[in-house]
Amino acid sequence: MLKKTFLFALIITISIVACTEESEDNDIPPNQLDKIEISSFKILENSVNGITTETKVLVESTSGATVNDHGVFVLKNNEFYDKIVLGELSETTFITTVSSGLERGQNYDIYPYIYAKGTFFYGDTLNFESIVEIDFELLDWYPKQAFVNDTISFIGKNFCSSSETIKNGFSLNGANQKIIFESDSLVKAVILPNMQVSELGAALETCGTSTSLEPNFIMTPPVFDSISPKEAYLGESFFIYGKNFHSEFSKVWIDDYELVLINNNYTDKIEVKVAEDFPVGLLDLRIQVLDRAIEKQNYFQSTIPVIDELDNRETGFLDTLTVKGDYLLQKNKPLEVFVGGRQQHIIDSSKTEIKIVIDTYFEDENPTLIVKTGEFELSEKITMLPPQIISVDKDLYHLYDENITIKTKYFLGFKSNIKIGRAECSNNSYDFEPIDSQGNLTISLTKWLDATAARYPKFEFDGQGELKIELTTAYGVAEKNFKIYSPEIKSISSDIYYHGNQIGLNGLDFGYRDVSTVYVDGEEFPFSGNSNYSLYNTSIAFPVPSNLLPGTHTIKVVTGGQESNEVSFVLGDVSVTEIQSGTGTRKDVYTMEGTNLDQVSKFGFKLNGISCTLINATKNQAQIILPYFIPLTGNDEIIMSYGDENRSIGFINGIEPYEKLEEYQQPSELNKFSKSFEHNGKLYALTYGGIYEFNQSTLSWSLFESNIPNLSNYTIVNYTISVVGEDIYVFYFDKFLVYNMQSRTWKEVGLIILDGLSAVRGTVYGEYAYLWMKRPENFSDLILYKYDLNLNTYVVVNQPVLKNTLQSPMASNIYQKDGFLFLDVLDDNIMMYDMVNDSWENIGFPKGLYTFHYHSNLYMYNNILYYSGGRGNEAPEQYIFAYDFSTRTWTEKTPMLLTLINHSVYGLNNKLYFGLGAGIYGYDNYEMIRYDIANDPY
Repeated sequence: MLKKTFLFALIITISIVACTEESEDNDIPPNQLDKIEISSFKILENSVNGITTETKVLVESTSGATVNDHGVFVLKNNEFYDKIVLGELSETTFITTVSSGLERGQNYDIYPYIYAKGTFFYGDTLNFESIVEIDFELLDWYPKQAFVNDTISFIGKNFCSSSETIKNGFSLNGANQKIIFESDSLVKAVILPNMQVSELGAALETCGTSTSLEPNFIMTPPVFDSISPKEAYLGESFFIYGKNFHSEFSKVWIDDYELVLINNNYTDKIEVKVAEDFPVGLLDLRIQVLDRAIEKQNYFQSTIPVIDELDNRETGFLDTLTVKGDYLLQKNKPLEVFVGGRQQHIIDSSKTEIKIVIDTYFEDENPTLIVKTGEFELSEKITMLPPQIISVDKDLYHLYDENITIKTKYFLGFKSNIKIGRAECSNNSYDFEPIDSQGNLTISLTKWLDATAARYPKFEFDGQGELKIELTTAYGVAEKNFKIYSPEIKSISSDIYYHGNQIGLNGLDFGYRDVSTVYVDGEEFPFSGNSNYSLYNTSIAFPVPSNLLPGTHTIKVVTGGQESNEVSFVLGDVSVTEIQSGTGTRKDVYTMEGTNLDQVSKFGFKLNGISCTLINATKNQAQIILPYFIPLTGNDEIIMSYGDENRSIGFINGIEPYEKLEEYQQPSELNKFSKSFEHNGKLYALTYGGIYEFNQSTLSWSLFESNIPNLSNYTIVNYTISVVGEDIYVFYFDKFLVYNMQSRTWKEVGLIILDGLSAVRGTVYGEYAYLWMKRPENFSDLILYKYDLNLNTYVVVNQPVLKNTLQSPMASNIYQKDGFLFLDVLDDNIMMYDMVNDSWENIGFPKGLYTFHYHSNLYMYNNILYYSGGRGNEAPEQYIFAYDFSTRTWTEKTPMLLTLINHSVYGLNNKLYFGLGAGIYGYDNYEMIRYDIANDPY
């Protein structure tokens, strides 16, 4: 009743849903609605043959409703017992007979169902007591020996039909087989591959009753026919043909290796995959089907590769090696051969033979030959032979422009493996042709020997006129000597030379400078480290040996112990007969008269042991300038060097207006960033560590003031210091720092500057400051203003006429003295400003048109403006010039003994003192020189 209750609940639910759906479709015309129901259900007969029922169905539909399924449910003890499924219904009445599974004397319930339009419809439930009597009879079954997929037939009477829960069945050793047909007199089943033995107990089940069958069922024995293909490679499969095979319960062995079977439903063949660990050769085949086995000895041909032999286990580079075996080529798989860990070139290959040439270099101590074919790797030990030199192609060789061909065996030609003259080719400038298949190695002697060192070739001769060839591999060395021609001098570049000239030789087989030797008068020419010496095969150039005296001399070349022919030359002489104008300064040009003076070297003349500069020379005349940094003594000897000879050619009466103050002392705090000024006839210097005073008597500096504002040392040297009475004005970023020399105190004088202007340089004269200022609308231009220090007002004054705007105030030199402002601008003339009359004057430039000059010093003394030192084209200079205001002309003076930049000049007692600043290399200058103005003839 539980099941029935459930079904009634289901019917009620369906009805509610139907009612709900119908209420939602009120707009649909009634004639389009379907009506489906079971109109009646009754038992027609309850007999020994089963229970027979009749069901009537009412179907009213305008849309062609179809009953997709129909049948009856059987309940026992209110629980589901069986279901008879009859499928699609095409009539309005169906009759059902249920007998299978019913037990006589038991009570059952039965009700019909139909399924249409996605809904089940059920009829009334009727109760009955079964009076069925099962009386089926098995008359025969056959065949009693068969195999998978064969059909077994059962002949009898009153066989029951299968229901959903009570089915007909056929089993072998309890394993169900497949029923393919059933009726009341015939049942058929197909054998499935689900057994483990070949003799099995059989049973037939029908009408809920299982019947054991006699005799036992026998699986038909397997029959072997053949295999195909005969040769199957790793990764491939092959078939075993015959009868009564099946992959589900079959096994295959090759020797002792069980193979992988590919599952399929064949009964006349088995598909087997080739394993990679097969032995080689003809192998035993064993096939087992259930508990029966078939064996074939020496039947299966293995395709596993094998090496049988090598034609030669002692071999060498570029030798041909033959590997013999079987299945060395795997089907559609790559083949590679390695020796010493490096892949070698395969010349030819087949199933049974591989030929290789060992053409890739290696250095394995115990080399092994490895054949990689497909997934397999085979190896054999070999012995590598040392290289051999069979011959060279000539008896004699030139060192220049000639090739040597070396016949070799067991050698691979790499530069690192070859030596000629005990030297390797050490760089990449020469790549020779690779060794050919016959072992011939061709090398350009010139290119090889050229490349034995980065600069000069270095190699050694082995015996007189012989070079050794060495070919090296990891397995030995081959050596052989070959001979070269003796060197030959064919010509000499001149018959006569002078010291400083280069001697040139042309010829053959000279060799190279580090392996050959030049002899002059039997003495070896010392050329080690001499960059003026060149020796290369067909030419030699070297300076005349400095120790030679004028006269006739001989030259020969020795290369590899073999001497060349000798050639001779004459060394000419030079002389000075007179020094013109024997009086002068270091500014003057001195002229010598003599013979062959054009052969004297550029630095052949010396003053007090220091080289002079030769500025012009002809055969009979030479002109020199004395070294600027050597003070003249008044009786100065001029020496002429010719070769190793130093000949005195006379004296000059030197005029020296300068002296170096050897007693001068300068503290380290006074460095190149210091700035000097004068006060009451004394020299002072301002630096970031204080103000220092110079003592004229002791030629030393002492600290005058240690209390200094926080100044940048870079700023000090680039700004003008102005002296007004006892006040020292230092311009410092839009203000003046003022130091009073009497009270020794500092104060600030601020500048009130409007209109966006910015002051960058400044100097003070009287009650006015003269300021270079930048305008905001044109920041690169500098304009000179006159600033009233009492009223804090400023006006524009006349501006200098310059080629360029004053764009670099730091590099420009601004100097103020006695109401005049001097402006030395880069790449322009020097301009002089009269502060009283507000006017500018162009006073020219002392060096003419060359005006690119900076970091010099301007100093006025005794109505003369001195221009000294500085940089010209980046190089510090020692020149000094004087501007005479009375004649409005510049005069070059005797140059200083020092090169100076950013230095100080101080005048006292008709003498000028030069010091501080930086010297020739930009380092701090710690020397001072004194210039006697009256003693300078210029």
